[in-house]
Amino acid sequence: MSSNLKALIRYPLLIPFALMSVLRNILMKPDRTLRGSEEPIAPGGNWLKASSLPSWRYECGAGVIKDEIYVIGGLAVLPTVYTVTRRVEIYNTKEDRWRKGASLPVIIHHPGVAAVNNHLYVVGGNGFRIKAYPYVYEFNLQKNVWLRKKNMPTPRGALGVASIEGLIYAIGGATAVGWKAKIPRGELEVYDPKKDEWMSLEPLPTPREHLTAAAAGGLIFALGGYQKSQSECLVTNEAYNPSTGRWEKRAPLPLALCGFPAVAVRDKIFVFGGEQGWAVSGECHEYDVFKDRWMRRTDMPVPSYGSVAAVVNGRVHVIGGKSRLFGYIMNRDHHIFVVKG
Repeated sequence: MSSNLKALIRYPLLIPFALMSVLRNILMKPDRTLRGSEEPIAPGGNWLKASSLPSWRYECGAGVIKDEIYVIGGLAVLPTVYTVTRRVEIYNTKEDRWRKGASLPVIIHHPGVAAVNNHLYVVGGNGFRIKAYPYVYEFNLQKNVWLRKKNMPTPRGALGVASIEGLIYAIGGATAVGWKAKIPRGELEVYDPKKDEWMSLEPLPTPREHLTAAAAGGLIFALGGYQKSQSECLVTNEAYNPSTGRWEKRAPLPLALCGFPAVAVRDKIFVFGGEQGWAVSGECHEYDVFKDRWMRRTDMPVPSYGSVAAVVNGRVHVIGGKSRLFGYIMNRDHHIFVVKG
């Protein structure tokens, strides 16, 4: 018996949401034709399979402490904002093994996560449905507890978060207005973990949500996302320079994307999958920060969006997600992209 079916038997109140998810998938008949980049694939990496994520969930967060990957929160059991978890699962990269970690104090999906000095920080995110959080939680490894820190000035979910030189940058995202509407945000706010203080900086030129952020080459990049809906994703790539306090336009993504993970490996940024219109991408792209140039690399073994990615010893772990935008089956896939060169 699948874990999803077990959950429905244990919590019968979830059954209406399960039926809604199935009917939505059938009746809306979403266009799943991949409108890909049509870029040629260049050699530069290969994929390995690793131990699967223990639980079904997506739109979670992930961070690394001491070669272990922490996967935090997300939409679980069913692909709906009504079934949110605070679950934390930890992957030991040396043993290829998962274990359960200390749960976050609140349920959360679409959070920002960053690691600084062997401390993990969960920034913003959404609670039940699209209620945006201002919360910041720090995980103390020695005590195995989550500690509440000073709130982010602007509550936001589906934001981009990246760390550089001991500071955490929270970029864009969305705040709910009423039951369904959301406002794309352009705030750039920086958190100093040592001082437990926030400061506002020059706003993102293109306000958006479901973007992703990564730091490389001394810059912070805000990639993709959308302003109105995932059917109007952006190719926008904007870089913030902490030294000058200014944003600049960079080479656009090879295809319009949102809901995808991005990670930095040395002076390169890699993006994996994502939503594209009403389809799901399985493409992998590499961005050279200094050459301001994109290259397509070997496609993912399984197309996905809402997955997480984390780098350990130069290897990129891509975990979870969903392969159909309106599908009701989530992935537990865990693949490792081995960067060449």
